[in-house]
Formats: sequence, C-alpha cells, structure tokens
Amino acid sequence: MMTLSEAEDYLGRVLAALDTAGLKPGTLDVPDTDELAENGIHVAPSAVLTWPASHPRIDADLYGAGLLAAWSCETGWCHAALRPDGSNESRTALGLPVLAEPGQVALAVARVALGRFADDPVLVLTDGTAHGWQRRLAHSDDPAGWIAHARDAGYLEAMLAALGDPMDDAQARGDDLEAAEQLRAVSWAVDRLTHRRDALVVALKARGLSWAELARLTDADEPDPARLRTKVRRRHEAGLRRAGLLPLGEHGAAFEAVMVAQIIAAVRRGDTAGSELLVDQLLRESTDPAATEARIQAAISQAHHA
Repeated sequence: MMTLSEAEDYLGRVLAALDTAGLKPGTLDVPDTDELAENGIHVAPSAVLTWPASHPRIDADLYGAGLLAAWSCETGWCHAALRPDGSNESRTALGLPVLAEPGQVALAVARVALGRFADDPVLVLTDGTAHGWQRRLAHSDDPAGWIAHARDAGYLEAMLAALGDPMDDAQARGDDLEAAEQLRAVSWAVDRLTHRRDALVVALKARGLSWAELARLTDADEPDPARLRTKVRRRHEAGLRRAGLLPLGEHGAAFEAVMVAQIIAAVRRGDTAGSELLVDQLLRESTDPAATEARIQAAISQAHHA
C-alpha cells in the first residue's frame, strides 16, 4: 500500500496542476493514516477536495452548493456535487488511472466543473454532403486533452488552412496574421505528432515489426536504404528516451554530450539562433528537461571560463 508520505507527494503535484489551471480548491482534507494506524485503524491514503459554488470556474447552476473531488490510492479519482448540509450526492468516477498524471486530473476536474462530462463530444467532424459522414470524438478519445486544446486555441482551423495551401508553393494565401497563426499551429502540431510518431515506432517495434517494416511506414519516399534504416533507428531511440526507457549511461548520455558540444560550438561562433534551436531540440528529447537545461547552462558557463 502507498505510504502517507508518497500520497502527500502525489497530491502536492496534483494541487500544483490545479492551481496552474485556476482551480485551487477551497478545502483539502487528507486523513493522517499514520496516526490512525497507531490507533489500530488501517486505511488507504485518500483525500477530499472541495470548491465553493462561488468559484469562478465552477458552474453554479450545476453545483449550487459546490463541487467535490475525492481520491483514494485504491479506487482513484471521482467527483460529486455537494449538498447545502456539507454532504454530497453519489460519486461518479472521473475515468482516470489511480495515479493519473496531475495535468490529467486538473483537466478532468475542469471539465466536470463546467458541466462537460465524458459522454460529451470534444469534436464532431462532418463532410456536409448527403452521404452524412461523421466522426465524433469523445473525451475518452482525448484523455490528455490535446485535441480539446487544439480546438480551443484555434489550431485546428489554422492547421487545416495550411494543409489546404499548395504544398511546395513558398507563398501563403492568407494575410500576414493568418499566415503567422498557421505557422504557430503547424509547429505546435508537428512537435506533438513527432513525439507520437516516435512513441508508435517504439510500440510497434516491441510488437515484432522489423526495422524494414517500420522504415516503410515512416519514410516510404526515402530511396536510400541506408538512410532509411538510420532514420527509423534514430526515431526509435528518441521514443525510448522520452519514455525513460533508454538508460542515460548508454546512448542517452552520449547523445546529450554530442548535442551540448554542438551548442557550445554555436555559442562560440555567435550563432545565437542556432544554439537556441539545438537547446530546444535537446530539451524536447530529454526525459528530465529541467535537469538537462541545468547541465547545458553549466557546460556553457564552463566553456566561457575555459
């Protein structure tokens, strides 16, 4: 069973995510399971969080007396409407893993707080013709909230507009503002889809696909077999690094050392844009960006004093 200290560490990260999302709870109750155990009462670590109906991110019509979210290391996360007497209506699971990522918890709470439940669509796509084709994406299709973010940020429209432009024409049909929004949206999507592509390479390799099969799926237009194999293996390593499955003592540390050397060389050349691009690439590949950034800064500082 999870210890109280471990539970408090997890809940602390959840609280930080909720605070970032503008959902700092009004109350938080975490029973002292260690003290209870001393009295012969053994229970699993748990917590109850509440928000008043006056909270700006709570639908007061839906939660007239407030909202409750509860967690247990045995049953996971659930929510319920509060009653005026302080009790609550029947609880409903949030549909998350027991130790869901803090950001996922914050997103799920934000949805129910506004009355958006798991059976509500995130996005509905139709072709607008008599055939009536429709694709309905529910919250269960978007557990991390990326589709909802792309929708709310206007990225979906901008990405589709960019995709509709002639692919190899170095022009933009929209005005400067529209073209800038397209570039921002496409860059956002490419970054996340690159991560997902590499994760799929790792997953399918683990399921038995050969390097040749993976290469054909990722780079069907690459004519050079040697380059094809190299590219798919690099993508596999990138996926492993992001998942924390590639030991730093092996390729991970070697990759970082090479990248840091290139960053320092760019700094010495006065190539600020080039060094920032390399730093950004390394941080995207890192499983611990904060620690990696600290090592980069230390290496640059040491190079300046060398």
